[in-house]
Amino acid sequence: MRQQDHTAAVHQWGRWEGQFESSQEIADPVHTIYLRVDLRAPSGKGHAVEAFWDGGRTWRARFSPDETGTWSYITHGTPTTPGLDGQGGSFSCVAYAGDNLLYRHGRVDVAPSGHSLAHADGAPFFYLADTCWLGPLLSTPQEWEVYLADRAAKKFTAVQYLSTPFRSIAHNAEGRSAYSGVERISIDPLFFQRLDERADAMRTPMGCWPCPWSSTRARTPRSTQAAGCPRIR
Repeated sequence: MRQQDHTAAVHQWGRWEGQFESSQEIADPVHTIYLRVDLRAPSGKGHAVEAFWDGGRTWRARFSPDETGTWSYITHGTPTTPGLDGQGGSFSCVAYAGDNLLYRHGRVDVAPSGHSLAHADGAPFFYLADTCWLGPLLSTPQEWEVYLADRAAKKFTAVQYLSTPFRSIAHNAEGRSAYSGVERISIDPLFFQRLDERADAMRTPMGCWPCPWSSTRARTPRSTQAAGCPRIR
């Protein structure tokens, strides 16, 4: 097992990101490589997340730690690929010390009653969003900053948006599409890297919950790790 050094601490309910580099070029990375990261919490509880291809020889996995302390992880790849399989390491998770409610109270999910939303610590979450479907895909960074500042000032708590082109447009502002093909799709990593920047701006510093929607053909580990809205009865 190869050990990776992750010295930078991640705050609780923030984002840990593991980057893994294949030692060789992969002709069809989306369909030929499956990479899973198993994480172990300080309490001993296990978690697993799927990694996604991010262009070239790079795969990434993202995870929001819910416990403070030292976490460990190990990768499992199919087929076994040098640089991807058997990569292990650890990282430290520290308590959050700020005003962002998403980080202060934790992950949003369905409350025990099944009729409302709540944070991990039980604090209620009021879902107030508009359907900014194409905003992240078509906005400039400056336009997106203005939009988020306006919504934060009006106490909006979430942004509901499309993570893939749908119906009215085929490409983002740079002319890129999330994927091409039907039965066997190809992913454009640059499209999603642009979307990552917009989603990061929603959470920090604005504190709005990103709620992406996508075509069923384009549901990948990258799009599902972002969140997705839980179902309320």
